[in-house]
Amino acid sequence: MISAVVFVPIGPDFDRWFGICAEYCERHRYRITAVATVWDDVLTVLRGDEAQIAVVARRDHLPADRKHRLEVVTEASTTPAERSQRRSRRTRAAR
Repeated sequence: MISAVVFVPIGPDFDRWFGICAEYCERHRYRITAVATVWDDVLTVLRGDEAQIAVVARRDHLPADRKHRLEVVTEASTTPAERSQRRSRRTRAAR
């Protein structure tokens, strides 16, 4: 069974978000080995091999300045301004 650390920041909806994470873990058959309210505690649990994954209810629950981030390229948005700043590449047809 895969072990998980659940990260939920302290706040008025803590119980709600923890419940959502716990249900997610149950559906995926993850065993919750720790619950953390501080990101550094999540890293400690993962580095200590007490859990293989971290479960977070919402992306915006993660601290923006956290270290050891994971960024998913297909989730990154590209605005029209960013596209216009890119240098266009032209390829020549082989003759």
